[in-house]
Amino acid sequence: MKNRASKKTSIASPGSLIELYEQETKSAGMRSDANQLRVLESFEKLALSLDEYGGSRSTLLSVLSKKQQPKGIYLWGDVGRGKSFLMDMFFEHVSLKNKRRVHFHAFMQEVHGALHKMNGKDNALEILAKSIADDSLLLCFDEFQVTNIADAMIMKRLFEALFAEGVVVVATSNIAPESLYLGGLHRDRFLPFVDILLEQVQVLHLDGSQDYRRLQVEGKKRYFFPLNERSHNEIEALWYQLTEGVSLEELEITANGRILKVPAYARRIGRFHFKDLCGQPLGAPDYLALVKELTGLILEGIPILTPEDQDEAHRLQTLVDILYDNDILLVASGAGSLDQLYVKGQGIDAFKRTVSRLYEMCHV
Repeated sequence: MKNRASKKTSIASPGSLIELYEQETKSAGMRSDANQLRVLESFEKLALSLDEYGGSRSTLLSVLSKKQQPKGIYLWGDVGRGKSFLMDMFFEHVSLKNKRRVHFHAFMQEVHGALHKMNGKDNALEILAKSIADDSLLLCFDEFQVTNIADAMIMKRLFEALFAEGVVVVATSNIAPESLYLGGLHRDRFLPFVDILLEQVQVLHLDGSQDYRRLQVEGKKRYFFPLNERSHNEIEALWYQLTEGVSLEELEITANGRILKVPAYARRIGRFHFKDLCGQPLGAPDYLALVKELTGLILEGIPILTPEDQDEAHRLQTLVDILYDNDILLVASGAGSLDQLYVKGQGIDAFKRTVSRLYEMCHV
């Protein structure tokens, strides 16, 4: 029996998003997903509207009327369902020149930096919104979420100003808009932003049980040793699969009142060297803050640990426990086999559980 997706292929026109999607899935040896196709239909309609909107926005009629400003899209659903993949197809497909795709966390860091430079001007957000709109008529946000009060307190005015400037917003998120900043401090002050957002976007839920990113590496060995060129190449291949080759983004996470930098970040996958996470005085609160932002982690360069490295061994143990408990995908490389990583020193018995969990997590 043909699946529902196969019946949809007839609606594809040359160069349409549907057609591009069918080509991508076929070349990857995967079947079309009916849920993804439904989302793409909405993206296709928005792309057509944006082509008209972008071409006419400079006319007097469009300046005097907001009727031509199309609604954006807020796409939410579980991790690994293909939200970013679909938004990126849409972003590349839209013919607008003044468009931008950015991780939402990085965007808000830029906003705070710009506001700081304005030194508390009363209309700083409106000035900033105009500057953003001049550069980007379309803003595509990946991983839209609100986790701190600093962001929450300015978002209503910022996005109200952006929408007033004619900016169209497309966003992916793991969270429904009504659940943004749920349980956050002074959430009642944040809720007006949700009302504004819902007026300006079409909310789409991408459901389905398949985690496509995990499917790409399911059952594959994800721990490589020793530390040589071959192991590095294996890591590179999995990194490319998990991030789908997108450009790296900068990410800084606030943990314990300090900034934890992610050296390489894309598609909610963070890539670190062992020294980044276990070679400096970090602990459980830092790792917990980290996993809130990630669905996968690549940890390279685990050394053979000696009795003098008991602090590093304890940090690795804590990190692995938190990754395990939060179901974070792990890829790692080390100087020796898992059984060789820490064989003598304080806490060796407890570390045996870490080795057991690494075997399970990395399919060794």
